[in-house]
Amino acid sequence: MIRRYIKVGVNSILLLFTYFSYSQSYFSKRFDIAGRINEAGRLRFYNDTFYIPSMVFETTGPITISTCLLKISKTGTIIEQKRFKQINKNYEGYTDLYIRNKRIYVSGITNIASTPALQCGLYVFNQSCDTVFTKPYGDTSYYNGAERIQPYLKTKNKILLFGLTDSTCGHNSGKHRPFIRVVDTNGVLYQTKLYLTTNVNRTLTSSDTTLNKGYIFSGVENSKNYIVKLDSNLNLQWVNYFSNNTISVFNGIKTLKSGKHIMAHCKTDYVSGGAYFDRVGLTKLDTNGNIIWQKFYGTSQTNIGATAVKELKNKDFIVCGVQQVAYTPSVSQAMGFLMRTDSMGNLKWWLNYVANDPVKDTIADNYLYDVLQMPDGGFAAAGTVFGTFQFSTIEQSWLLRVDSMGCLVSGCNPYVAGIKQVTLNKEEIKIYPNPSNGKLFIEGSDFIEGSELKICDVLGKELRSEKLKTEKTELNIAELSNGIYFIKVMKNDKVVFTQKLIKQ
Repeated sequence: MIRRYIKVGVNSILLLFTYFSYSQSYFSKRFDIAGRINEAGRLRFYNDTFYIPSMVFETTGPITISTCLLKISKTGTIIEQKRFKQINKNYEGYTDLYIRNKRIYVSGITNIASTPALQCGLYVFNQSCDTVFTKPYGDTSYYNGAERIQPYLKTKNKILLFGLTDSTCGHNSGKHRPFIRVVDTNGVLYQTKLYLTTNVNRTLTSSDTTLNKGYIFSGVENSKNYIVKLDSNLNLQWVNYFSNNTISVFNGIKTLKSGKHIMAHCKTDYVSGGAYFDRVGLTKLDTNGNIIWQKFYGTSQTNIGATAVKELKNKDFIVCGVQQVAYTPSVSQAMGFLMRTDSMGNLKWWLNYVANDPVKDTIADNYLYDVLQMPDGGFAAAGTVFGTFQFSTIEQSWLLRVDSMGCLVSGCNPYVAGIKQVTLNKEEIKIYPNPSNGKLFIEGSDFIEGSELKICDVLGKELRSEKLKTEKTELNIAELSNGIYFIKVMKNDKVVFTQKLIKQ
């Protein structure tokens, strides 16, 4: 699992409130699957519906794992959640998915023996999330894991499983070679090809097709980002390495409409006390893997990673990942982030997100692993929330849905500096009546005491500021002209709630 490579301090504390003000379109939700630990990493939007694969920890002693497929409406409601499981067997299907002919193909790892025998796993579901079939591939004596899926462009009825194996290095050695397995849509294995050298520490984190019906995949090899380009027959064309001195396993690769490529990754600026201080970067490459331009963002920090990148309709880029964010000088937390740039890599905005549950875990770590652009121009991102304090075993799949500016509430005014979007659940604060004819009530939990309420016009100009001293405050806003305003609630100089107000 990717998140195991990022160290999170024992005393990490999650900011209690996330940017929540649920509307029908935008939301940040985590999903319970039978009350069990579950982790997700990828998503697709198909027939107006989200599909998210997840692995579910059925038991913890000994550990048994099932593969689950979540079918979620565009408003964030679970339509189906079904699991494939067998006693004393592990099915870790959550790394990637591909949809073809109304079937959902999910990649992962299968352990079908009582001793470690990790095989490349393929799990196939229909649109109702019923299991069609599952298939394991590979020598049961060694590690084999399928990390990504791509269509085989040479033929319509075959798919490619991209993964890693240590079959030439010894079981669980940590030294892997990339492989591709060619299987048909019924799971029949046709071919397996190995790439690169043996006895090297590697990850494989991303893959894509190319315009000439070839393929490209990327990962980290011995602290270097690497990219492999294949032709349409799966033959190696070139390998490029980018020495950024980073130990992060995160990076993402995508082929652009022009045929060139974009890679999201991290660069280590310096090492201090054994800690690596990195920045997120974007590198644009030509068709031969040569750098066209390279840009980095923010300040150097520990525990940061870019997990996926996509080109948007207007040729902008959207990047998702995880960032360790300081809450106080001595306390930090992992937050998912979205970053948008223009086609030249110039930063437009960067926003961080959390999806904690104030009842279950006031402290959690939040990871975003995949992002896509929605038909309306907004974004959806999927990942996992890991509880770290009160309920250390709380891990749940996470789906985030925001507008084209990264906002969960229209008009949140994101900033370039990486401002945390932090707001209360709608259940935590109420501002009413809305529309208002002169009186306004602000009601919430004891958190609201000591906060500051600001009323701004549509241009963002502050018109009024009030300290909130009790759990319920009454304001007279009769002096305001009729029209549209925005209410912001501030806590410790951070925006924790935003709502549109109509005065009439």
